Amino acid sequence: LIARCRESCHGPPTSVTVGAPSRADGRPHVQIDLGRAEPPHSLLGDAMTPPSGSTAAEAIRELAIPAQAFDPIEGVANSVRVKRVALGGDRKSGMEQFALGFFVVVPFLGLLAAIPVFWGWGLGWHDIVIAVVMYAIAGHGITIGYHRLFTHKSFKASRPLKIALAFAGGMAIEGPVVRWVADHRRHHAFSDKEGDPHSPWRFGTSLGALTKGLLYAHVGWIFDPEQTDATRYAPDLIADNDIVAVSRLFWLQVTTSLLLPALIGGLWSMSIAGAVTGFFWGALVRISLLHHVTWSINSICHAVGERPF
Repeated sequence: LIARCRESCHGPPTSVTVGAPSRADGRPHVQIDLGRAEPPHSLLGDAMTPPSGSTAAEAIRELAIPAQAFDPIEGVANSVRVKRVALGGDRKSGMEQFALGFFVVVPFLGLLAAIPVFWGWGLGWHDIVIAVVMYAIAGHGITIGYHRLFTHKSFKASRPLKIALAFAGGMAIEGPVVRWVADHRRHHAFSDKEGDPHSPWRFGTSLGALTKGLLYAHVGWIFDPEQTDATRYAPDLIADNDIVAVSRLFWLQVTTSLLLPALIGGLWSMSIAGAVTGFFWGALVRISLLHHVTWSINSICHAVGERPF
């Protein structure tokens, strides 16, 4: 608790009192006296300082996104012991780093190659339909599923819809749902401040620092081997057996995202050429385009404008 106060308030609480369990659920009563902690300082200065009415208590409540209904000690601890594989470990392995590089670079090369291909050969209305539909599926999986449903709990979904959105989000090849949500909740807790995993302002406000920060916020942060603590930022997902199962099947989501466009293109045209162009436009170009649209929110959209959120 003291560590969380330090992170969000830049200082320890005045006092922390832990009493004997007195509630029906058996959890101890905890009382925190925050005193008059100063609001966190922003890399952007006063422009990003919280409004005058903000308090340290409000800053701490931001870390509990969303509030959990299960026991934070027994429930999460047991889930972590059983389902650790769903989180991918505390550090990315060398193979994970290689795979990340492959899926960042190769689709981007495909996007660059699309220019001469577009003006020459290999683009038909079949390819356009496949690419648009695949983009819509993966894009809505990220925006509606990963972001609105799993990160912010903006609505309730039936079990089939929940599983479908989690699987569709994985087809964007931006990581398993548990890891993605943990990163994004941490981003909201420390937006453009120390602790934000992908702030373009992390190196400073000069032109050179911002240029470096934009590149890092756009794609560089993905290669940081240190992972966000999912047990802290996504315990609700770790406790969900369906979501853990989908996270474990991320390899299947990647495989489906890559091969389904080729399969549909080949069967639709009944030709090898249709499979090749379906893979090119529906997989490589579509994946790269969706990657850079998503990453632009982390980089460009956090560097333009003056109003703090």
